[in-house]
Parts: sequence; C-alpha cells; structure tokens
Amino acid sequence: MKRVITKADLREYRPGRWGGIFESEDLFAIADKKYRRAAFIETVDDVFGIFPSDPEYLFSLLRYLEDGRISYPIDAITFLKMAGDAGVELKELVKFSTSPERLLALTPDCNPIIITFTIKDHIRIN
Repeated sequence: MKRVITKADLREYRPGRWGGIFESEDLFAIADKKYRRAAFIETVDDVFGIFPSDPEYLFSLLRYLEDGRISYPIDAITFLKMAGDAGVELKELVKFSTSPERLLALTPDCNPIIITFTIKDHIRIN
C-alpha cells in the first residue's frame, strides 16, 4: 500500500509539538521483487453494482493472497443489506446459496458468516 499526502496543514504549537490535519490518497501496489517491477491497481464493482461506489470502501476490504490474487471478505448480513440498497432482488441473489432460506433469515444475532469474493485470475505485472 502507498499513501500519498495530497494536502497538509501542520503547525508547531510548542517547541517540538506538532499537530494539524492532512488529506491522503491510498493506492494499492503489487510488486514483483524477482523482476523489480510494480503496478498500482484499482478495483471497482463495475459488474454487480452492489458495493458502494466509494473506492475507499473496497480498498479497506482488500486482502492479498500470496499466489498473485486478491480477495474481498465481507460478512453476509452487510452483503445482503448492500445488495438490497443497490436494488438487487435478494431472492434472485441467494438462489445460488445451498440454503437460501437460511441466508435470508440471517439476523445480527447470528454467528458471523463471511462471504469472500476472490479474483479468479492471477495478477500479472507486465
């Protein structure tokens, strides 16, 4: 991960005591140490339209797998809420589940269920 400070307002309030505010932009980079190459990647939900359009949200969920793939784990209740907010018909969405009735009956008091979205292909740095 690379964090670029885009705006800063820092002041020395007392000798040796600094404070202030700053804005930053986080970038996710994948490095190939063997060939000394790197690439910044950005992921967007341009297929399902379920995840919020805020790139910071997807970035905060991002998990990197050692085999050159990335994944996004998310709890099932949050996923169902986001899908409903995006206007996705939940009955159509959960029919891929082995137990759609149980998935639709989830409440915040249930044990956590994690749904993981993993990019199928390995990320190659050209």
